[in-house]
Amino acid sequence: MKERQIKRKSINFDGEKIYLDICRYESNNRLAIIAHTKYEPYGDITKNLPEINLETERLVAIDSLCKSIGLEKKLIDEKIIARVVANIQDNFETYDIVYLNLEKLYEYDPKGFMKELGDSMLVIEDEEMEAE
Repeated sequence: MKERQIKRKSINFDGEKIYLDICRYESNNRLAIIAHTKYEPYGDITKNLPEINLETERLVAIDSLCKSIGLEKKLIDEKIIARVVANIQDNFETYDIVYLNLEKLYEYDPKGFMKELGDSMLVIEDEEMEAE
């Protein structure tokens, strides 16, 4: 029996078709999201801030360049980012800590999502959403 292929979504941003890859930072195993076009890298969506305590996989730090070019706002508009929960100062940069909508993120990289997070993360826990 043939496994069903799930079509991966892209984001239209600044005249480019942007794809997201879900992976992990090697140094601390935190969730990382990388953007690319069909042929070349576009940039990091997330920033690894190991000294900041992020209590759940749904929380990530957004790279300041991603914010400054408007890509963070686009991810909010696309409902990939549910909301900004904090601003963190680290050295000379300020980073937004955001709460991800994992069910929506899944649509943009199903294979990476299943590899890094598994299907148990697709279930929205009402208590966790209400607690934030």
